[in-house]
Amino acid sequence: MGQAPVALSLTLLSLIWLLNLTGLAIVKGASLLITFILSIYYISKIVKIEVNTSTATKTLISSLTMAIIVLATQQLLQNELLLSLHVLIGAVTYTGIIRRMKILNEEDAQFIKGNLRRKITRNIAKITNIQ
Repeated sequence: MGQAPVALSLTLLSLIWLLNLTGLAIVKGASLLITFILSIYYISKIVKIEVNTSTATKTLISSLTMAIIVLATQQLLQNELLLSLHVLIGAVTYTGIIRRMKILNEEDAQFIKGNLRRKITRNIAKITNIQ
């Protein structure tokens, strides 16, 4: 299973030379995607895995749309100091698309809220040194 991502990375090595860090990110993303797909394939032979294809497709569309918009803004506003703006644009875009496509249901929203509260509380406790 480990050979496919390595082979893909070696195949796409020219992207790193051509696009520098962007090429490296593309190669890494493609490698992670191949690893994920192969993992799901082999794990599904052992354990039954159900994937909601509608939600997965909508999430993929949201991610790709966000990536295109962030890349476009990076090309229009090429400044290293605007990194946080690009991150913010990406987060707002992704959140907006997810809400518009109604990907998350009420149960998902409650799960996210509960986990966020726990993580925020834990991080504040670490920062303030409170147990």
